[in-house]
Amino acid sequence: LVNPGWMGSFYTAGLDPIFWLHHANLDRLWQVWLELDDSHTNPTGDSAFLDTEFTFPHPTEGTVTWKIGDALDTNFFGYDYESVSPPSELAPPAPSPLPDEDLPPEDAMPRAQGDSPPRVLGAASDVSLASADRVAVEMTPARARGAAQEADTVGERAFLRVEGITGTNGAPLYGVYLNVPEGADPADYPQLRAGSVSTFGLEESSQSDAEHDGGGLTATFDITALRDSLAAEGRWDEERLEVCFTAHWPEPPDGVRRDRGLQAGEPDVRARRVAVVAS
Repeated sequence: LVNPGWMGSFYTAGLDPIFWLHHANLDRLWQVWLELDDSHTNPTGDSAFLDTEFTFPHPTEGTVTWKIGDALDTNFFGYDYESVSPPSELAPPAPSPLPDEDLPPEDAMPRAQGDSPPRVLGAASDVSLASADRVAVEMTPARARGAAQEADTVGERAFLRVEGITGTNGAPLYGVYLNVPEGADPADYPQLRAGSVSTFGLEESSQSDAEHDGGGLTATFDITALRDSLAAEGRWDEERLEVCFTAHWPEPPDGVRRDRGLQAGEPDVRARRVAVVAS
């Protein structure tokens, strides 16, 4: 019995065995990173964090309690990884620039020094990710923004932001496609795929309480190369962009029944705004 809803929630992800494999490999990759460079170290400056205790069931001793600081060395648990060699030649990423402070949070975009300030070219509000309908994003063309800004558009980067994603019921993953021909299946146009929106933690991030604003999830995609490819084919309209979403459910093995019991009802995943941003 496979229930894809389990992995979408903070509270039930640990019930799915793939969760254990996923996190075991994350631990291994952390060890790969530690051994890659002598400057890579565990964060050990917060004693309150390191002294935090967790109690676990033990097969013969009832329970056992460990501190976070105990688990920094995998030898503490008595196991070794088969390999901690890096999967490829890894290089540290360039430091992320600070977001532009002149824009409201939903418009702030990271940018390299010397880049033009981020600008929202257009947006659509209250968008359903569960609908098969195209979402039309009306944009302000460069010529209407003024000659100075038009000159800045040469070589500028383009981003698609799906902001404020909230809901209680949805697929684990939604593919995001741009300018798919009318009536066509987006799956037939992988070259038009901007990326995927994961709904892990969707319900939790949609809830408001004393510590959380319920603003939901946000996903940002660099669509510069896709824009340039569409423009080269004469299929980029600087006044209008069409966005569509496709739900992706994991296919269970043969003979295994998919259970969507935790996902009863119609999908209600919505985004507060889908915006095109230039930088």
